[in-house]
Amino acid sequence: MKISLHIIQSVVLLTFCFSAEAEIVKLKNGSVVNGKVVSRGSDELKLDSGIGINVTYYNDDIESIDGESLALNVSDHSSEEPIILKSDQGGRKPTKEKIVITNTEVLADSVGNEELEDSEPDEGEDLIPAEFEPVVINTDEELIRKSIDWWLKKEDFQALEKVYQSMYGRREVFSSGRWRNVVFYNALRESFDERGSEVKLKYIEVLKRWGKQFPNSPAQMIALAEAYKDLAWEYRGGGFARTITDEGGKKFSENLQKSMLVAEDVIKLDPKDPYIFTVMLDDGKGLGMSKEDFSGILEMSRSLEPLFFPTYQTMAVILLPRWYGDPGELEEYAEWIANRTEPYGDEIYARIAYRILNYIGEDFFIVHKFDWERVKRGFNKLIFEYPNSYFLLHRYC
Repeated sequence: MKISLHIIQSVVLLTFCFSAEAEIVKLKNGSVVNGKVVSRGSDELKLDSGIGINVTYYNDDIESIDGESLALNVSDHSSEEPIILKSDQGGRKPTKEKIVITNTEVLADSVGNEELEDSEPDEGEDLIPAEFEPVVINTDEELIRKSIDWWLKKEDFQALEKVYQSMYGRREVFSSGRWRNVVFYNALRESFDERGSEVKLKYIEVLKRWGKQFPNSPAQMIALAEAYKDLAWEYRGGGFARTITDEGGKKFSENLQKSMLVAEDVIKLDPKDPYIFTVMLDDGKGLGMSKEDFSGILEMSRSLEPLFFPTYQTMAVILLPRWYGDPGELEEYAEWIANRTEPYGDEIYARIAYRILNYIGEDFFIVHKFDWERVKRGFNKLIFEYPNSYFLLHRYC
């Protein structure tokens, strides 16, 4: 698998803040976006959001830039025609929508477009230091879930902040093998897990009240980004793109946009919580993100927590043929990412396999050419490390 030099440098640049040159773009729906205009054409403008992803907004949806009406003649600002990958209502084939994700660009002109063949690790080489291995805690996972559910429904946001701060920036998993932050966000979502947009809208309102009490809370912002994403998919429905109504498609796109905007704000806080990258990948799946941008988000997650497997699982789903993957690309990716997480590669490989199994079923090893011996080794290691995990035992069986 080739890693573009563009991606590598973009990830490095993500740690820097925007300069005072950033423009304030006000949309007609009332949203305000901060960023630097990369290019402006007669139909749209491309905005560098500051997190390594350029977002294209159509002029019809923009009210003003830095307080000036967009009614000016924009033709003088137009440079070359931007490459636009436009999302459809189903998230697979491109059509026109309000916000689209374009290829990640490097700010330094001195770097060319050449690609480097990522060097293969030596056999048996350990790439991930032991310090990155998460610590198993003996806390009752189910009790934590029930407590989070109770505090959220009582809107005891202070208690939620305390439990989140106790895990923030720490590499900790429960005896089930699940990361603490994943359990935290899942418990929040499960509090309003009933089907229907009304329930999810109610959940969003609760999260907004949390945000008013604790501004710039990473926990609240990540939960809100995920809530908008879940609401988007609720409007879309689970059918093929052709079954989506015009209204459902519109709300699907609008809420994915909201989710991505919140995610961008989280990234600007320099978070120590890799969960936000799984949300961004899911947003990109629906918005028609390029593979280069998917890879950029994946690299951000890897640089923060190289053993945070939910990001690798989410990327694997994106590479299913039903979404963005070409034949054999998923298998290549699974092998590639496993080889770069040694000595934990077998475990990562097994975790990717059981996530994809959810989509394929009993024909998994027929449809996808995964290495059964490596899957088996991975599960054996996982069960040895987490002997009380009924979840892993069930997946293995």
